[in-house]
Amino acid sequence: MSSLLCRCLRHSQICIVCSAGGALQELLRKDHLKNPVDFNALEQPLRAIMDTWKDIGSLSNLTKTSRSSTASLTGEENKNKRYDENKQCLAVGLSVMERAFRLSIICQHDPTASASLFKAPHSQLTDDEEMIDVEQFIEFLLKMLDTICIPHVMVNYKHLDDAEVCRCFFSILCQVYEISTVIDIKSFSSKLASSSFIQLSLSVKNQFCSQQANCDVKDRVDAFILNLCHNLLPDNDKSCLAKMESVIGDINCPVSNICGILRGQSSMYLLPSSVSPLDLQSTCLTLMYLAAIYGDPLANDIDVFESLNLYLSSEHCLISDLDQSSLTQFMYLYTTGFNSATLGQESIIKEKAPASLIRVLEKMDYSVIFNDNPLLIQWVYMAQDVPQKIRRGFLVQWLIHLPTIPDDNGTEEEENQTETSKDGDKLNRITDSNTVKMFRNGMPRLDSISRSKLIEDILDVILNEDEAVMNCCLLFIKSIIYSSMAADPVSDATCSNKINPISDSSCANNSSSDTRFSNKIDFDSDISCPNNLNSADTIYPNNNTLNSDMIHLLQERLPQIVIEMFLQDHVHADTETKISSLLKLLTEINLKSQNSTSSIDLKLVYYVTNMLTKSINSINTKSVIVNYLHCLLFATVNNQDTSVLSILLSNKTLLQFFENMLQDRQQEESEALQCSILSLLSSLLELQHQHRQKASVKRKIINLKEVHQHFLKCTM
Repeated sequence: MSSLLCRCLRHSQICIVCSAGGALQELLRKDHLKNPVDFNALEQPLRAIMDTWKDIGSLSNLTKTSRSSTASLTGEENKNKRYDENKQCLAVGLSVMERAFRLSIICQHDPTASASLFKAPHSQLTDDEEMIDVEQFIEFLLKMLDTICIPHVMVNYKHLDDAEVCRCFFSILCQVYEISTVIDIKSFSSKLASSSFIQLSLSVKNQFCSQQANCDVKDRVDAFILNLCHNLLPDNDKSCLAKMESVIGDINCPVSNICGILRGQSSMYLLPSSVSPLDLQSTCLTLMYLAAIYGDPLANDIDVFESLNLYLSSEHCLISDLDQSSLTQFMYLYTTGFNSATLGQESIIKEKAPASLIRVLEKMDYSVIFNDNPLLIQWVYMAQDVPQKIRRGFLVQWLIHLPTIPDDNGTEEEENQTETSKDGDKLNRITDSNTVKMFRNGMPRLDSISRSKLIEDILDVILNEDEAVMNCCLLFIKSIIYSSMAADPVSDATCSNKINPISDSSCANNSSSDTRFSNKIDFDSDISCPNNLNSADTIYPNNNTLNSDMIHLLQERLPQIVIEMFLQDHVHADTETKISSLLKLLTEINLKSQNSTSSIDLKLVYYVTNMLTKSINSINTKSVIVNYLHCLLFATVNNQDTSVLSILLSNKTLLQFFENMLQDRQQEESEALQCSILSLLSSLLELQHQHRQKASVKRKIINLKEVHQHFLKCTM
């Protein structure tokens, strides 16, 4: 029978193919098969009907392929007949696949269904065939579904005007979720979402579910949406599913009007009055959020942004009652829409942040609703009247979540040492992806006032947060300083203005063949999201200009922050660590920029020299201070400013400290410090001679022979 069905299913006459498909449906019933089930015999006709599907191709392209002899018919009649036949073949094939999946689920729970040498010792298989069990049969079905069935349905989406065809298709998808093994269901769900199946599901509901007779279609589509969302949402955040289950059956509106429900226009779509507005709004947010994450064109980013703004100002707004999950989704949609709405504007008109949203955010835990979304940072600094508490809260979360990798310049031994050190200088650097995303897409669009606010907030975080957060700030600032971070070429994919906050390894927004089906659904309306950033590249300042401005702001403000730390009642160990880290950062900034120093820099020189000679025991901190003074010395002298040179040459206590340290031959760990001191003293001697400065430097300290011997010892 299997061989006969295969020949019929590959026949040139479509009517014979459809008749054979009907017979195959009857064969794919558990009560019509004996145990153990011969899955080899069932696989062959299923493959045959899928091959026939591939030969038929798209229903919109019927004139290229003729599978029946209709020479006596006119051209138009011939086309219509082939269209009807091929459409019927599509329906029969879906019915066959539905029966095959249903059979496989039943056989999964029946231990007697799979064949073995003990159950079927006389199975007639050829030498090159292997006996397959139900798990292998399911793998075969999933492969046919993935490579042939779903792509074929997507190509012919506009022609699926039959309720039974849609019921069969969504029934197949629901049955996939019932399979307990074999498939990676989360990857499968990601692939469906990335192929516009959220929009497809809602479109089918609106097309068929308005009629009472199509309740089976409605039930299947609703079940599929719930299964899809359940597997797309993170495991630790599925609180919205209960609300979705209670209202998903009542959502029946055109896909383009999904935002209208959120704005409280439920009466326009004949929704029952018993439906909870809060559950309805939460469900719409979840659907739009998942669509945005996975690139489903359910709604245009700009349309979503406008709808959310109207929602915030409407009497139906329940944002204060949304749970944390829904509020996180709201903020992702709102900031993504804001980014798209303002993208490409030569002069961005700052929009005032909605008061209702600000009131809610001021009471929230920012660690919960941040969700790795860097566009939040862009929004809080581009929008007007966002309080510092909100800006600072999201900034801290963004800094904490910046991905870092070990610096290539550090050895494994050095990395192990810095992990346990308290100098705040870990051998890490920020990975290019999120940093480049931040600067290329957001930071260049900030005006000077917004950039100043950002720097002030960063410095406030450094001054008031713990060491871990301060280290994140320092890594972020270093990524500004190093031009390589801005100069590296970045692909369009890296610069995308959308990220997936659900999982780093998610398939969202990936156009590869592994994460999307081979064919995209051709919807009538083009509502794709405008995510091309290249048009804005020439409008905003380039990275070199941006980095220069940020470095200048840091050079002005960092010394004042360090001085504020010195003015505390007592410089304890944690403060000393912060001061050491900031001085090291200032050293790098002065190396990067050769600007003349301000009066604050000179004031800071007195504080650090006093700290060096009186109040610290850390060799590392002493080395940092000496290097800072040396760098500052050259930065000033190169600008014809001898103020730092004069201060150092006239400080007898400092010079005596240098002498004492050079005479200390007992501690091996102080050798690096001695090298730094000798280097500084050599520079002082040379610059003293060049600028004819008076000094208290003793000849025995800067004896060139001793300097030479110490350098040889330190470098051996």
